[in-house]
Amino acid sequence: MNIILILGIDNFSRKNIPQVEYFNKIGYVFDVFTTDRLKDSKRNLPGGNDLFILEPSFFKRILQIYRYLKKRSNCIKHVEAYPGGRFSMFYVLFSKLFKLKMITVERGDLLYLNRYPLITKLSMILCYKFSDVVWYKEFYMKKILDKLKVKNTFFLHNSIKNTSYNTNYLDKRVEFLWVNRIIPERKISWFTDILKENKFKDTKNLLLGFQDILENEQRRSSSKVLSLNNLKVCGYIEPEDSYLSSKYFVLPSDIVFCNNSLLEAMSHGVVPLVSDVEGARLIVEDGVSGIVFEHNKRAFQSAMEKALNISKEQYEIMAKNAVEKVRKDFSYKKWGEKLLAKYKELEKEEVWP
Repeated sequence: MNIILILGIDNFSRKNIPQVEYFNKIGYVFDVFTTDRLKDSKRNLPGGNDLFILEPSFFKRILQIYRYLKKRSNCIKHVEAYPGGRFSMFYVLFSKLFKLKMITVERGDLLYLNRYPLITKLSMILCYKFSDVVWYKEFYMKKILDKLKVKNTFFLHNSIKNTSYNTNYLDKRVEFLWVNRIIPERKISWFTDILKENKFKDTKNLLLGFQDILENEQRRSSSKVLSLNNLKVCGYIEPEDSYLSSKYFVLPSDIVFCNNSLLEAMSHGVVPLVSDVEGARLIVEDGVSGIVFEHNKRAFQSAMEKALNISKEQYEIMAKNAVEKVRKDFSYKKWGEKLLAKYKELEKEEVWP
């Protein structure tokens, strides 16, 4: 049995499924240890793979992972650890103890490194420093890793499976769609302020990803978001139906490149409106597959107004271009081939002494 062991992921979510499905087909299985933050990990993990809920107690968690590794370490090809917590240093220690290769999977925790308590920050840095490879997915991450003098890094962006799509303008009843967590780097206040303008009062808009008890930014924004008559607010629900029924995906954000929801939306035929920040134009070509606006509130409003005035014919061309862009440059087939090559490279290297 060829096991890939995933440690410390906060939730095994729908977006994680394609990786497991791709590698299941070529002989790998996954054992996933998660805190199951959204309580849907068991439903999302494909059959034939094992899910373990991490113990909440510090010492029980150590014992839980140690017992697991003592039983199965001989079958494990490598460990993939998610570093966003104070316990993450133990993933390095356990990997070294059992002579296992380890990939640290960086998906955004670096952005908040200096905001975390000291013990969490140190734990994460140990992960970056002493894992065999740090797999990062966004350009900004490399700059921070370089400052930390992390040497062995591997860049591979998010990708999307081919999906059903809808490019028919008249079928779409939602004008603007937000599918992302509300965090300070994403400018939710720009979006809600603009929706208050008279030009948008009769539009139908949808926000998915609201967690009113988890993030300070959301608590500050909750009354503003929830009080708009032209904005329906939902938590974490399956977004596919929303993609198929929405015209435009909005991402006014400090970070755009390979946002998973952006790629999903485009693959379903939703035309994106994104901030002109690093890497954005590698995904969205302004006026061809979406609208790229200067990263400020006024430019975002102009982009939304422009979107309302795009003709049916022009819209449908842009929607088809969005679908084609993702299928051509961000397919799971290409992604899987690159990741498999890294797996094989790692497996050939000698284990730690």
